[in-house]
Amino acid sequence: MELDTGSARSLMSIRQYKALNTEAPLVKGRVRLQTFTGKLISIKGEAQVQVVHNGQSVRLPLVVVDNDNAPSLLGRDWLESLKLDWNKVQRISDTQDKRLKYILNAHAALFEDGLGTMRGVKARLQPRETAVPVFLKARPVSYALRAAVKAELDRMEGAGIVEKVKFSEWGTPVVCIPQKGRVSSFMWGL
Repeated sequence: MELDTGSARSLMSIRQYKALNTEAPLVKGRVRLQTFTGKLISIKGEAQVQVVHNGQSVRLPLVVVDNDNAPSLLGRDWLESLKLDWNKVQRISDTQDKRLKYILNAHAALFEDGLGTMRGVKARLQPRETAVPVFLKARPVSYALRAAVKAELDRMEGAGIVEKVKFSEWGTPVVCIPQKGRVSSFMWGL
């Protein structure tokens, strides 16, 4: 299973579940899952499975999805019950470490601080003909953050990340995330 702290539940495909040859019955569950993009995940059912790891043996819920290609994910629900050796999780061996250093050095420009640019490529966003413009009003920004948000937007405009427009049929609010010493802004739906 792949550890995924972004997944609330542990899950696996129906194909992988059948390959386990487990005695745990699959029952209809009431769980509703969706991907990061909001797409609903078709659920086949849930089972209480016996999980054995590093001398631990616990019965835990497993969501079985109706997709043969779905990855097996160890989600946050199992992390509450299983005690993992975090020093061994995703540990990089010496061979992997040397290869990683080689890749990082060969492509050092990709990992520099600041905004990267792609030259020689022109992109054009073409919405579907059936797309309906959406314009959402701005979210209120607390008075304490206004100066920091303005400074961040000015910085982004100066770097060529965003540009001011007087009118647009499309628009979504800025999401402001206070961080130590500055405010990060994210534009959603642009």
